Amino acid sequence: MPNNKIERKRILDNSMDDIPTDPCVKLRNRLGNSKSLSASTMHSGMHPLKSGNVPCPSKKSSDSEYNDAHMKDMTDEFSSPQDQNDSEFLDTGFTLIGYTFFLQIALHIMTFILNSLSYRYLDTASLGLVNVRLGLFYSTLVFTAREAFRRACLSRGGELINTNKRLLNNKLFSSNVNTTSTSHPISEDSVDISQLAENYTNIGIEKTCQCLLQYKQQLHGILNLAWLVLPTGLIMATLLCIVWIFILPSPSSLIGGAVGGESSHSEFSVTAATIEYRYLICIIVYTLSGFLELTTEPFWLLCQLSHEVRVRIFIEAFANTARVIGIVSAIFAVPSEYAVYSLSIPQLLHGSTLLASYLMYFHYGISRSDTTNEWQLKGIPGITSLNDILPHYVQYTIDRPGLQLVRNFFGQCILKQLLTEGERYLISAFHLISFTDQGVYDLVNNLGSLAARLLFLPLEESCHFTFSQCLKRDVPPSLQDKKLLADVFRILRTALRTSSLVAWIGVTFAQANSRLLLMIYAGHRLADYPAAVNLLQLYSAYVLLLAWNGSTEALLNSAMSTDEVLRHNQRLVIFSVIFLCANWFLVPIFNVYGFVLANCINMLTRITYSVYYIRRYIRRIDEPVNNHIIAKDNNLKSFPLKNNRPSPSSDTQGCVKDTPQLTKISLLSLMLPSWNEASVLCISLLCTLISQHFFCCSSGTLWMIIHAGITFAFLCLVLTVMYHEEVDLLQLIRSELLRRKSR
Repeated sequence: MPNNKIERKRILDNSMDDIPTDPCVKLRNRLGNSKSLSASTMHSGMHPLKSGNVPCPSKKSSDSEYNDAHMKDMTDEFSSPQDQNDSEFLDTGFTLIGYTFFLQIALHIMTFILNSLSYRYLDTASLGLVNVRLGLFYSTLVFTAREAFRRACLSRGGELINTNKRLLNNKLFSSNVNTTSTSHPISEDSVDISQLAENYTNIGIEKTCQCLLQYKQQLHGILNLAWLVLPTGLIMATLLCIVWIFILPSPSSLIGGAVGGESSHSEFSVTAATIEYRYLICIIVYTLSGFLELTTEPFWLLCQLSHEVRVRIFIEAFANTARVIGIVSAIFAVPSEYAVYSLSIPQLLHGSTLLASYLMYFHYGISRSDTTNEWQLKGIPGITSLNDILPHYVQYTIDRPGLQLVRNFFGQCILKQLLTEGERYLISAFHLISFTDQGVYDLVNNLGSLAARLLFLPLEESCHFTFSQCLKRDVPPSLQDKKLLADVFRILRTALRTSSLVAWIGVTFAQANSRLLLMIYAGHRLADYPAAVNLLQLYSAYVLLLAWNGSTEALLNSAMSTDEVLRHNQRLVIFSVIFLCANWFLVPIFNVYGFVLANCINMLTRITYSVYYIRRYIRRIDEPVNNHIIAKDNNLKSFPLKNNRPSPSSDTQGCVKDTPQLTKISLLSLMLPSWNEASVLCISLLCTLISQHFFCCSSGTLWMIIHAGITFAFLCLVLTVMYHEEVDLLQLIRSELLRRKSR
C-alpha cells in the first residue's frame, strides 16, 4: 500500500518537479507504467488523484456532491501552489532583509575593529592607497563586469521559472478537469488510473513536454548568459590595469614624500622602484580576487532564483570573515613597512573562499537530493549536477532577450558606478587630496555610511529582488498582476519609510556626537581633526538622500521597459555631467567637503526623476490598455511560454480593479517625518548640541559619559514618539512576521 501511494504521487508531481534529459520520453514512460497500478489502487478504495487515503464514492452517492468535492480536490491540488508562489516573493524579500541586516552587522563590527587597528598600527598614506585607489579598482572591475548580467539574468530567470510553474499547473489542471468533470456519474469502475494516464497522454502530454523542453533550453540559455561575465571581466580588467598602472599618477612620489617624517610606520626605507613594484603586485592580487568573485555569479543567480538567500548570505559572511582574519593577522605578523601587502594580499582569501564555498554547497546539495529524492534547489528543476551549471554554448544558445537587456543595462551600470564613486575617480585621476587625506576621508566615509550599509543596503537589495520578480518588464501597469503589484508597493512603503526614519535620526544626533564617535573609532588623533568632525556631520545629510534613493531607484529599474532603459541611459549621462561639474567647481572652494556636496546634488537629481517616474507609473495602473496590442508585443519580446491572457483581476478593458490603495501612495509623506516627529527631532538636536558644548569632548571621560547618557535619553524619546506615530508601519511589519511564523 505505501508503494502505491508513492507511485501515484510520483506520477502526478514529477512532471513539474523533475526535468529529465528527455522529459517527453520519461513522462510518457511514467504514465505508461502507471496503468499496472489501477487494479490495486481501486481495490484499496483510494482516490487516484490524491496521495492520502481518500475513499472512492459509492454508487449511492450524489453525483453533484461528488463532482463538487472532486473539483475542490483538484483545485486544492493544482491551484494552491500558484497562490503560494505569489506570496513567496514577499516572504523571500523580507527574509533577505533580515539575513542581510545581520550580515551587515557582523561585517561592520569586523570592519570597525579592522579600521581602528589599521589606523593605529599602519600609516594613513597606505590606508589611502589601498582603501581608496585599489579599492576603487576592485569595485569598478566587479561592478561593471557583473551588474548588467545580474539584473538581466535575475529578471529573465524569474520570469522563466514563474511562467513554467504557472503553465504546468494550468496544463495539469485543465487536463484533469476535462477528464473528470463529465455529465455522467462517476463510479468505482470509471475511476481508473490507466484511463487517467491515457487522458494525460491524449490531451496534455505533448504541450507539457514542449513546455519542459523549452524551459530547459531557456534555463541553460540564461546560465550561458551569466557565464559571459568572465570574458567581460577579462576585457574590463585589461582596460582598468592599463589605466591604474600607466595613466593614473604614480603613488611612489606621494608615499615617499609623505612618509619621510610624518609617521614612524611609513615606508620611508624603500625606494620609489620598490613602491612601484609593490603597487603592481597589489593590482595583480585584486585582479585575481575579482575574477574569483566573478566566477561565482551563476551560483549567486541560482541561489537568488531558488530563494536560498540564507545560503548566499552565510557564504558571503564566511568569505568576508576570512578576509578580515587575514588582514588582522597580517597587521600583527608582518612588519609595518609592508603595510600595503598587509591590507591587500588577504583580499585573495575573499575570492577563493567565496568560490570554494559555492562549489561545496552546490555539490553537497545536489548529491543529497539524489539520495533523499528532494531537490535542494527548490523551484529550479533541471539542475542535476555541477555540470548542468557550467556553460554549454554548443548544445544551447544564449538567451537573446537577456543579452539585449545586458546591452541596455551595461551603459547604465557604468554611469551608475561613475555617479556612485565619482569623487574617488576624481581623487585618483587628478590627485585633489593626498593619500594621507584620502585615508582620513575613507575612515570618515566608512563611519558615516554605517547606517547606509547596515540597513539601507539590505532594504535596497530586497527591493531589487522583489520588484524584479513581481513586475513583468514591457508589460504596462494596468496589465500587471494586482496581487503582485500590492506586494511591490507594500515593500516599497516599508523600505522607504523605515530607511527615512532611521536617516532622520542619524542627521539629528550626528551633529552633536560626531566627535565622540570619532574618538571611540580612532582615538584623539582623528577626533581632534576638525575637518574629520565636520565631514562626518555633513555626511549624515548625504545618508538621508541615500535612504530616499535606494528603494525608489530599485522600483524605477524594475518597472522600466526595455525602451525606457535605453532612454534612461541618456538621462544618466546628463546626471554624470552634472555630478562631475559639481565636483569640479565645489572641491576647489570647499576642499574635501565639496565631494559630499557634489554627491548630494547627484542624489537629488536621481531621486527627483525616480519619484516622477513612480508617480506616473501609479497613475497608469487605471489606464485602459488594448489587450490585443499588448499580447502582440509580449509575443515578440517575451518567452514563448509566456501567458498573454489578461489577469483574472483585470476587467475587459485591461484595468485592474480595486486599486485605490495603490494610487493613494504619497512618496513625500513617506520621506518626511510627521509634525510630532519633526518637533521632537528639533528639540533633541538643540539639547544635544548644548550638551556637547558643555560636556564633550575635552573635559574627561566622566563628562563624555554624561553627554552620551543625555544623547541616549533623547534617542529613547524620539523612538517612543515614532512608535506611537508609525502605527501603520508597525502593523504591516507585525502582520508580515505573524504570517510568516504561522506558515
